Amino acid sequence: QLKPEREAKLKNYPQPKPFRYKLKCGSKFNAIGGSDLHAIQHCRGMIEATPIYISLKEWSDSQKKLLNYIEEKFEICGFPDAIKMIESILDSGKALVLLDGLDEMNHDEIQQKKLLQEITNFTEQYHKSHFCLTCRIAANDFSFDRFTYVEIADFNEMQQGQFIGKWFSLEPIKLSQFNEQWSKPENNKIHDLARTPLLLTLICLSFGETLQFPKRRVDLYSEAVDALLKKWDSSRAIIRGDIYKQLELTRKKQLLSFVAYNTFVREEYLIRTDVIADEIKQFIRKLPHWDKQIEVDAELILRGIESHHGLLVERARNIYSFSHLTIHEYFTALYILDNVANDTLSTLVDNLVTSIRWREVMLMCSSSQGNATQLLTKFAWKIWETVSDDKDIVKLLKTIQATRNVGWLEKAKIISPTLNEHSNATSYERALEVAANLSLLHDAETSHTIIRARKLVKELGYNEELRLDIKVEHKFNRYLSLTSLFIECLQISSVDNRADLEGMALMDFTRIQ
Repeated sequence: QLKPEREAKLKNYPQPKPFRYKLKCGSKFNAIGGSDLHAIQHCRGMIEATPIYISLKEWSDSQKKLLNYIEEKFEICGFPDAIKMIESILDSGKALVLLDGLDEMNHDEIQQKKLLQEITNFTEQYHKSHFCLTCRIAANDFSFDRFTYVEIADFNEMQQGQFIGKWFSLEPIKLSQFNEQWSKPENNKIHDLARTPLLLTLICLSFGETLQFPKRRVDLYSEAVDALLKKWDSSRAIIRGDIYKQLELTRKKQLLSFVAYNTFVREEYLIRTDVIADEIKQFIRKLPHWDKQIEVDAELILRGIESHHGLLVERARNIYSFSHLTIHEYFTALYILDNVANDTLSTLVDNLVTSIRWREVMLMCSSSQGNATQLLTKFAWKIWETVSDDKDIVKLLKTIQATRNVGWLEKAKIISPTLNEHSNATSYERALEVAANLSLLHDAETSHTIIRARKLVKELGYNEELRLDIKVEHKFNRYLSLTSLFIECLQISSVDNRADLEGMALMDFTRIQ
């Protein structure tokens, strides 16, 4: 929502002259994200640059050159001589190129390097224009020299209050109840979640349904999704053949999780209508008491899902996605937990060590289980397998096994040592993450694991004789990132013996025979 003064300014702004070329309805260009606002601002003369939106996932999957991909999008929108106009805009510096979802380009390492290099070359060739790249914070392996790195600021308390007030503006009683519970000390942790606009949206949605606050993120997603699935405006009902409306709440969640898991495995975030329709047909035909002679109108069911609660949204003509990647991940996790008998937990762990995009799914799965000991044990051993065959890494890890408490003075030095030119800076940062996450666990000061973590930080920060080959360091960084995630899971999960699992971080060799 725009701030009131900004909204008033837009209303009073002179209406733009008719645009020369009419954009085709449902095109990718005017259907997604902030490009809508930028396009409106450009037409009204509020910004001089011409916005060009590019989904990096869609572009990378298209296997086209970046310029050819942009040309195709302009041609779809009906622009004549598109390539000449695009090059003119880019060369003159009048373009604002919005490159969205850098972390969603899921290809092998060689192909990904080629794609990143093409982006770099493109930005250098048209250096007069402005470029904006977006990427989730969790995916921090990308580096661009000429870009300024910024992070979207969280909501502050005043902004949270404004958002909440507007959300419940038509329900003053609920607003009063919300504010009363919001101010209670036991709900302070919810304030931290509410710093993220998406999560605050889900908090408001969940509270509107249950009149209380969830304590964990996964509960927040669960309650918000349940609230969406239960709400139904009968005036929008499709009477003829509306199979989706007739499904019970549990079946609706199973259907969405079935679609989510299968598409997530295939790395499909923007999904063709026929692909979703096929998934829906597969699910419906497996339901008990379903008459196999009746043809499933999957597209009607898909439209029902979209119109009922918007968990699946049409982004462009015949192209759908879940309303947010977090929702896609939530339903994927739900499918994994519902199908443990089919060894989905082992599959999750295998997928996780090869692709960081399974990170949030893992966190949701571990925190949702009544007992996550088996899952975290599988994860710990899988992490160890990633480096167990590398003698340099094994040697490095062995050097920190027999260490004693490093003492308060040394710990103070370890927190921020001066790195020398030979230090493995990235490994050092990852080791700091591991030590920081371990510090949040119970009895961290006397824990052998955190002592090993601090010793590792010291070795990476001070030891001039320590040299890791580039390939070895890349593998070691991956190992440390997975270890950090393992500790995060341990912090939020219910397990049998927390000390034993904690000891598996940075691999206690007394436990590995």
